Amino acid sequence: MSGMAKVPEGYFQFVMDYAPYVYVVPGLGPDPEWGRAAFTAAFAVDFLFEAYFDPQFDARSGEIEAKIVELADWVLTQQCTDSETQAYGGFKSAENSTSFYSVDACRTVPALLKAYELTSNTTYMDSAALAAGTFLYNMQHKSSELGVHDRYHGGFARAVTLEDAWQADSGFDWSHIKKVRVTCWFDGAGTGAFWVDGLFFGGRRYSAVAEDSGSQAGYGLRELVEVDEELWSDAECVGRAEALLANQKDPAESLTVRSTVLDYGGSPILAGDKVHVALPNEGVDADFRVLSVEYNVDAATQTLETVLELGREAPMLADYVYALRSKTDSLSRYKVARA
Repeated sequence: MSGMAKVPEGYFQFVMDYAPYVYVVPGLGPDPEWGRAAFTAAFAVDFLFEAYFDPQFDARSGEIEAKIVELADWVLTQQCTDSETQAYGGFKSAENSTSFYSVDACRTVPALLKAYELTSNTTYMDSAALAAGTFLYNMQHKSSELGVHDRYHGGFARAVTLEDAWQADSGFDWSHIKKVRVTCWFDGAGTGAFWVDGLFFGGRRYSAVAEDSGSQAGYGLRELVEVDEELWSDAECVGRAEALLANQKDPAESLTVRSTVLDYGGSPILAGDKVHVALPNEGVDADFRVLSVEYNVDAATQTLETVLELGREAPMLADYVYALRSKTDSLSRYKVARA
């Protein structure tokens, strides 16, 4: 409010006279059907808090503070204090309602903190902490644990009643947002606008899950989580998950090879080397990676025993393609003509 045009006296007096009523009918007064609500009290506290510190209302600061206290005290009467209900800590959507909405708590908490800042009344701080730390936490986490909604789509359950009946639809779904426009107002002449690409809301990443019941039955359940910041849709995540599943659903092959006739010449075999193993009777004819190697000398017979622990996993073609693309992209940038 500071630095802006003066607030019309009629507007200020309207807030002082009618807050926290939801609707006022011209010539008749407050609408009794809608009555009062915590969120309207919160809007009024926000406005009056700014007015309290504005020079325009210096002469009425005492009156403003009294109204803020009146509104904050009334808001406290609208908070659910029954710890046995899911609505515990929330605020009624209206004084005659039994529903407690997430949005009302989000609107009311900042107002209570302003009332606390002005008056140092810790009751307001405690009420805000209960609403934010218990009610809003449960509206996101408890409802998702109970299967009411997916906390990654919309964030919060919409509302809950004193009878623990949930309204799952939050009224808005960020997954439908394709881009966000941010407009910046600069000092002086002109404005700036730009688009933010790849901006995520609600804590949700693109994701997918793939599983193979046959592999689980044969080898047990094993979970693998991979985070790839370069996947830009659920469909891409599905493709990656299925590729990982195809690569991981069967156990890796492993061999232990003992030999006293292995001749490595002047280059000893080391862990990490790749060796080719051909065992026709066992149906093995492939390259294996050396996991570990031991060299044992028998002093009595003057023989060298070599023990190799070998492992083999199917190659991930997608990884090879990605590595190739990264190298070609780097080469393309390097070869760009320079002025």
